Amino acid sequence: MLSQIAVLALLASTAPSLVDGVTPVRVSTDALKAAQPPHVHHQTNRDNLCKQGKLLPELYLLGAKNTATSSLAQDLQDRGILAAPDGQHGKEWLLLKSLQNEAGGIQNLSPSVVESEFYEALLPCPPDDVHTTVADFSVMNAPFVELPPRFQHSGKWENMTFNTPLLVSQLYGNLSSQLKFTLTVREPLSRTQSEYYHTLPLENCPGCMLGSSFNESIGINVEIASNSTPTAVTDWLMKSLYAVELEEWLKYFDAQQFLIIPYRQYTDNTLETSALLSEFFNYPMDAWAEASHGNSHEHPPLEDDISAERSAAFQELFADENQRFVEVLAEAQVNGLRLANYKGSEGSKEEISQWLQDSW
Repeated sequence: MLSQIAVLALLASTAPSLVDGVTPVRVSTDALKAAQPPHVHHQTNRDNLCKQGKLLPELYLLGAKNTATSSLAQDLQDRGILAAPDGQHGKEWLLLKSLQNEAGGIQNLSPSVVESEFYEALLPCPPDDVHTTVADFSVMNAPFVELPPRFQHSGKWENMTFNTPLLVSQLYGNLSSQLKFTLTVREPLSRTQSEYYHTLPLENCPGCMLGSSFNESIGINVEIASNSTPTAVTDWLMKSLYAVELEEWLKYFDAQQFLIIPYRQYTDNTLETSALLSEFFNYPMDAWAEASHGNSHEHPPLEDDISAERSAAFQELFADENQRFVEVLAEAQVNGLRLANYKGSEGSKEEISQWLQDSW
C-alpha cells in the first residue's frame, strides 16, 4: 500500500492547471518505477491512455454488485492498478451518480460540464516509458442504463436518468475502442441475498428495505414486479438484469472488449481467472491462487432464509431474463466476447447455459 501511495504522490505533485497549450509536467521514470509494488511488471510496449493531458481509466469493472467485485478490485489494486480517478478515493468513483444527485438529473448538465468534471479529477499523464493503468471499479456503472420497454423503474425508486455506456463512449470519443470491460455476475437470488445483508446496516438499498426480513422483502419485490406492466423493478432487482445491462453496453462498445466472469469462476477458480485477466487486460502480472474477501458478511444459508414458495416465485420472475442473458452471451461470443474459462463450443446456447449454471 505504501508503494502505491508513493506513486500517487509523485503523480499528483506534478499536476499542473490545465490550460490550452500547456504540457503537463512529468515525473521521472526512475522515481515512478521505484514507487511501484515489487511484483508489478513494468510495461513499455504500449502508450498510456491519455487525453487532454490526463490519464484515463482504461479498465471498467462493471459489477454487478455483490458478485466479488470488491475482491477483484482489491486484488488488482494490490498489483499496481490504480482506482479511478486518482487512486486516492477508495474503490468506487461513482462520478456520474454524484453528478446526477447534485443536479437533480444528469440531463440538467451540459456535456461540456460533465466532460470538465471527468477530466479535472484525473491524474496527469505519466512518463511515456512506464505504463500506468487506471480502472473504474464503480459497480453501479453496470445497471445504470436505459431500461427496455419490457421494464420500468418501480415508483418506490428514483428513475435513473442517465445511460452510462452512452456517456462513457462520448467522453472517450475515438479512444473508446481501447477500453476493456469485465462484467461479473452471480445467480440472481444469491446476489440479492448477499446485497440484503451487506446493505442492511447501511440502509442504502431501498428495495431491500421494503420488508422486515430478506424473505419478506423478496416477496414484496416479486409482487410489485408481477403485478405491473411493464414489469416494475426496484433498485434491488434491477442489478440482476444482466441481459439488459450487457445489451445496452454492447450498443456502444465492441463485443471483443468484454470479459464475463461468473462469481464462482473468480472465487473458486482464481488462479486460472487471474491469469486470464492479465492476458485480457494486456497487463502482465503474476496469477494469484486465492481471491481476497474484503467485503464478506455473514448470512444464513439461502435455503434457510427464504420460503420455497417465494423462492419459486422469484425464479419464475427471472427465468426469461436469465435465458435472454444466455442468448446475448452466445451471440456476443461469436463476435469476440470472452467467457471466463469456458471450454465449450463457440456460440452454443446449451453449453453456455450449463457453464453459467455451474459458475455463478
